[in-house]
Amino acid sequence: MNTLTLLMTLSLPVLLLFTSKLDASGTKIHPSAETLISPYPGDSLDDAAVWQHPSNPDESLIVTTLKASNQTPVQPTGIITYDLKGNQVQFFEDGTPNNVDVRAKFPFPTGDAQIIAVSHWYSGEIGLYRIDSSTRKLIKIASFTTSINKLRGLCLGRLDQQTHAFAIGSDGDIEQYQIDSVGNPVLVKQWQLASEAEGCVVNDSSQKLYIAEENHGIWSIDLNQANPAPEIFDEIRLFGPLKRGLEGLTLLDIEQETFLIASIQEKNRFAIYNLSSDQYLGKFKISASGQLDGVSKTDGIHIEQFHTTDFPLGILITHDDSNLDDAGKETNQNFKLIELGSLIELIKKRNSGSRK
Repeated sequence: MNTLTLLMTLSLPVLLLFTSKLDASGTKIHPSAETLISPYPGDSLDDAAVWQHPSNPDESLIVTTLKASNQTPVQPTGIITYDLKGNQVQFFEDGTPNNVDVRAKFPFPTGDAQIIAVSHWYSGEIGLYRIDSSTRKLIKIASFTTSINKLRGLCLGRLDQQTHAFAIGSDGDIEQYQIDSVGNPVLVKQWQLASEAEGCVVNDSSQKLYIAEENHGIWSIDLNQANPAPEIFDEIRLFGPLKRGLEGLTLLDIEQETFLIASIQEKNRFAIYNLSSDQYLGKFKISASGQLDGVSKTDGIHIEQFHTTDFPLGILITHDDSNLDDAGKETNQNFKLIELGSLIELIKKRNSGSRK
């Protein structure tokens, strides 16, 4: 047992399950569960994604990034996986991971499976991994170096039945790579934004990439075009819904419409857009429920729509910066898990109201 595994084993108890509900005001939802806390203080965690077990959804894993130890001397960092109740399954020591994403149907030589990609902020590399479904253990497949300065953001997309990785740096530089069956990259496109960016998500259905430029706004890139260029989707303005500190982006499909969710870190809230109409639908917060505290200063967010015992409509996973323990005292960061029913209810109400 290495030092990090020991630290995490001795950390606080993991989970309390609650029914996730929309509050009476229609602007707040509540956590259903939470993961074990980070072994390190300060800003140590960042992003999450979900690996779906191919035969038993309840055995699926939450894949997260432990990006920094904030210790002297530096302690091990890497990828942490949790089960759907928030218990740690594995710590995979590897580099300095920042963002993570998963895509299905990757053509490994042994057959199609889900691929996991992780950006490593110190080395500027993208690591590629898979999970052995029989052991639920992470395996590293390959890695490659980008030319991104200060690599932070990463997301995957399926374009023309090929897997593509999008890498984003703190200076606003963006690179698109096509990944072959053994993890070899081919640089496809490059773009440049004016300032710091990180969060991104690809809508595979529309073939559009969305990027959060932290202090400017959200951009979209239509990847169907021969020479696509970033176009402003919505920008930060005095009386607009977006504020400085844009971070994570994720997508939610409801009744043949797709919605974009953006985390606004400095305001501890989330913005909702209908991508069918490019219309802003409103904001929400994730507030405390019982012994589970609310969500603040969120970095990465992820929605996974699948059916499990604890999350029958799917799960929203959010990084929680100022995490509180059962006694209300601040402790190390973790991830909050929200059953999707309350968010779907909120969006349906907002979407119906917008049509009147």
